Amino acid sequence: MMGEGIRAWLLVRLGCDWRRALTSVVIDRAVGVGLLVAFGFIILLLPSGLSALGGYRDLVLMIYGMLLLAGAVGLLLLPPLIAFLNRMPYLRWVAGLAADVRCVVLSRQRLAIVLSAAAVIHSFSILIIWSLARAQGWLLPSLDAAVLFVIMIGVAVVPVSINGWGLRELAVVALLGRQGIAPEQALVFSVCFGFVLALGSLPGALAWVLYSAVPAKASMECRG
Repeated sequence: MMGEGIRAWLLVRLGCDWRRALTSVVIDRAVGVGLLVAFGFIILLLPSGLSALGGYRDLVLMIYGMLLLAGAVGLLLLPPLIAFLNRMPYLRWVAGLAADVRCVVLSRQRLAIVLSAAAVIHSFSILIIWSLARAQGWLLPSLDAAVLFVIMIGVAVVPVSINGWGLRELAVVALLGRQGIAPEQALVFSVCFGFVLALGSLPGALAWVLYSAVPAKASMECRG
């Protein structure tokens, strides 16, 4: 939550009003989770020694598929939903949020940018997992690293822990234990991944401390 607050504050300093700043953070999180589900669904369809997920693969695929279907139906129903919500004074802010979501997700240019950025970020995460496994002497195929990415990042989305700590370790130890990897090795692997993610956020923290945002008037209107 702290990261979202900082981003909203920086947007306000750059001339954006608080409503749009908070809306952008909410959309960013929602789109991020949606793309994570989409990437996870595709990855779990690929052949991998870990994709069985201890016998829960079909259940996870069904849940991910239902979430993707619900998201697609929701996007198709946005225009009438926005018109309906605009007629209710107390729900116009929800209509504004829905309109902003439609602006971002259904614009080809913006969607291409979002998908490209997500693909690059997720690819780096998979590369980190593969590199950590190699550092521990494991011959981890890239597809297995992708499945571990789905598990390790997916549990971090569950809002019952701080950045996934604890839940991620339990999931990794359980999954890798079925592959014959000792619990202590799996635990060290998961903790190292968490530390790498924390180290990766340090440049952003340094930029926040040193960066002086200059207020600027920028058009936030949705075009196209």
